[in-house]
Amino acid sequence: MARVPVILAALLWVACVGVLRPSSGPEGLRAVAERTPDPTRRASIHLAARAEDARLRGDLEAARVRAEQALRLDGRNPYAYLVLAEVLAETGDREAALRAVLEAEAGFRVEGVTARHWCERAVRLREDLE
Repeated sequence: MARVPVILAALLWVACVGVLRPSSGPEGLRAVAERTPDPTRRASIHLAARAEDARLRGDLEAARVRAEQALRLDGRNPYAYLVLAEVLAETGDREAALRAVLEAEAGFRVEGVTARHWCERAVRLREDLE
């Protein structure tokens, strides 16, 4: 029974990473946004980039607000879910963080995101939260 979470985590990781091409390194969100053809998605990813910047500065409230704005604009943006999950984890809301990171992982799998870095970040965070 204790093996089920480990097996589930491994399957999710394989599913997440399996659809990805190897990348030469982490791709910034602004670069992801610039190659996104849909203007609404592009704007949402730019907001997620601003949320990431705020999180890295330690301004978790601004990061949360920007990530939520990104999700209101595009409720399927896995980058915004990941940044929100990281903010929620840092503020101690583990249950909400876990829900958000699961949304991020699902979004990365569905879209076939080519940036392995982002998917791996989501997997590591989920593993920390479980």
